[in-house]
Amino acid sequence: MRKFGLTATLLVIGVIVVIMWTYGRASHGVATPTPTPAATATTKDGAIACLPNKNSNGPHTLECALGLQGDDGGYYALKNLPDPTLPNGTRMHIEGTLSAPAADERYDIRGVINVQKATKI
Repeated sequence: MRKFGLTATLLVIGVIVVIMWTYGRASHGVATPTPTPAATATTKDGAIACLPNKNSNGPHTLECALGLQGDDGGYYALKNLPDPTLPNGTRMHIEGTLSAPAADERYDIRGVINVQKATKI
C-alpha cells in the first residue's frame, strides 16, 4: 500500500511540473520585436546647431554634438555630414534619408538624417 501512495504522489508531482512548465512556456514566449519604421527621403533647411540633451537637469558638459535645427523648429542629428567642422549658425540645405531616433537617444531630436547632399545657403 505504501508503494502505491509513493507512486501516486510522484505521479501528481510530475503532472504539476508538466503543467507549470507548459504554462511558463506559453506565458513567456519569445516577444515579437517592434519593426523599426523605414527611413524616408527628406530635405531640410536650417542652421547647424548643438543638439539639446534630453536631460536638462544635472551637470552639463561643454560638448557639442552638431546637428541641424530645422526651419520647422525641430533638431536632427546629421550622419555622414561631409564637413563636420561647420560653425554653429551656418545655414544649410540637407538632403538624405530620415530615420527615427534610437530608443536610448540622449539628444532631444526628431530623427537622424543620413546626409546624401549638404549645401550652404
